[in-house]
Amino acid sequence: MAGHPAHAAAATAFDGATLTARDLPANGKILMVVGQDSDTLSAYQSSVLDNPSLAAPGPGGITLYTNLIEGGNPSALAGMFSTANWGAGNVNFQQTLSQYPNAALSAGLDLSDSGSGCTNQPLRALLGGPGSDITAAMTSQYRSDLTKMINQLKAWNRPTYLRIGYEFDGPWNCYNSGYYISAFQYIKEQIDALGATNVATVWQSAAWPIDTDTSDPQYDYIVTDPNHLNEWYPGDQYVDYVALSDFYNSGSEGEQWGCSSYSVDPVSLQNTVLTFARVHDKPAMIAESAPQGYSNANLTQSCIMN
Repeated sequence: MAGHPAHAAAATAFDGATLTARDLPANGKILMVVGQDSDTLSAYQSSVLDNPSLAAPGPGGITLYTNLIEGGNPSALAGMFSTANWGAGNVNFQQTLSQYPNAALSAGLDLSDSGSGCTNQPLRALLGGPGSDITAAMTSQYRSDLTKMINQLKAWNRPTYLRIGYEFDGPWNCYNSGYYISAFQYIKEQIDALGATNVATVWQSAAWPIDTDTSDPQYDYIVTDPNHLNEWYPGDQYVDYVALSDFYNSGSEGEQWGCSSYSVDPVSLQNTVLTFARVHDKPAMIAESAPQGYSNANLTQSCIMN
């Protein structure tokens, strides 16, 4: 990525790079991003990058997480201004960005109230309603913190990929597609209004290959529906990158999905997301990926749902 020397060392060329997007790596390169918590990234710095015998190049980017959920634990914008921990390692943006001064930032923004009723209150509050539970003071607080977040990302002055409501179609997040689309659009409008030209928007599908119960109107996660992605898409003018999670393949029944069969072949679903990106002329991002269900130390495998 232009202006960031570590990016060139950590990127790989590919053919047919004709796309344009905010913060797109230059010269048809692929940006390598590592994460996803400050503890892991610190360990990688000390054990790999600081080891002169390895001569390993620095990553092109690092990924961390925060949230915009008022009244929860951790609090809104957790990790950005103080250390937070969701149970998978400490997250401290200031610490990690100082350790990786030349790296781009991929930031996962959680907007889900799945732990407190699945009412989509964070999305509705940002939008100023609907709902009698959405007060003017609540909307003011959400919008104030959104402004604070965007201004901080702008001040850090590095390429930033903001994954708004990441894994929007993962049933565990219980987003409503209509509220999600409107909130995504609102956040993008605020990014532009505040002049945060270094912040790109990322629309990340979970690519979760199981249909959910159609009898529940809150859940719009029918991946076998050919129109599934269209029902969640905020629009080309709001989305910079189309992204997906890639934790599994067609032989992962023993590790994933409750250790049962899937509704649609996982690789086919991943390719559906990539095809969607091509149709909309958007660059693609693998936003999350790891060998879930496997222990490299013990050479064993198991079902993550157990």
